[in-house]
Amino acid sequence: MTRNVSSFALRTYQALGEKAVVEVNVQKIVDCEQRLNREETCYYVGVKNTNVIPIEFLEMLESHGYLMHTRDAMALNGRAIDLELVNPITGRYMTGSSSGTAVNVFKGINDLGIGTDGGGSVLAPAAALNLYGFISPLICNDALSKYSKKSTDNITFQPSIGFMAREFEVLRDVVALTLPADNQASINVVVSTPDFEPYQQCLRIVQHHLDVSDYTNLRYINTDRSMMIDELRHFDFDTSVLITFEGPIDFIEYGDSLSGHYDALTTAKQSQSHKNYLKVINMLGLSAISIPTSQLSTSILMICKSDPTYIQAMMGFAHQIPFERSALESRYFTLQE
Repeated sequence: MTRNVSSFALRTYQALGEKAVVEVNVQKIVDCEQRLNREETCYYVGVKNTNVIPIEFLEMLESHGYLMHTRDAMALNGRAIDLELVNPITGRYMTGSSSGTAVNVFKGINDLGIGTDGGGSVLAPAAALNLYGFISPLICNDALSKYSKKSTDNITFQPSIGFMAREFEVLRDVVALTLPADNQASINVVVSTPDFEPYQQCLRIVQHHLDVSDYTNLRYINTDRSMMIDELRHFDFDTSVLITFEGPIDFIEYGDSLSGHYDALTTAKQSQSHKNYLKVINMLGLSAISIPTSQLSTSILMICKSDPTYIQAMMGFAHQIPFERSALESRYFTLQE
């Protein structure tokens, strides 16, 4: 993406007419110009329209050139789908709840999105739009502890802050800034072996680019969050990063507990949303990165212990997984100057 003041101004202009945007801070064009003139880093950032994200955290990011450009729409009451926004690729309801934040990053309005994730609300929208997504409870943990609540399936949790980006380098740099690591961790890579045929291509990518230490069997019963939690509790995150697979997110059916809780038919439909272990990462106090693939709304999910050294190692593994965005998608959604 071109990084001059006119390109940033164009993105602000687009944001003014975007349904996924609640508020645009047009003054950030001035801040952007000043930073560019000093040859300093400058990124446009969209923030989920919630009071959970501490202003002190946003101010810290601003001091490093992450300019708070937009306040972004979110799904009503934190719902897993947003009935007011559509997925720009599929035309279906947008995955929530950090829905507008993901849309605005995908469309190029912002370089980085900041949302909150209780049961997949950052990782799932990111995966739905082939973006990189990251969450960790280490980010502003003390400030977020007062927002503890129960999920739609009656599991108590507090939200985590997470990031979304089109480019891995943008995500990597903000994670390194937010969660600096003093030491190096030497950890293994363990990969789940799913039966779902679309994941076989993802599995081959992982096997080709990473030194896999071992494999594990997970059941991928995504309508039973308690079972998925129990499975991950038995995994040794002290020694290994776990890789699972997600998607195609909300493409075949919607993963929404509200519409899916009624009976066997609605539960069966909900399972075809293919929102899997990303729904329980935050509830277990783990950290994760969702890596897009060439398959629509399908991602490689890396999960690790919430420790900066483990996160740094995980980001190193993620960097080894290549991703090239669809040329046709890029032509449709690249801003024209």
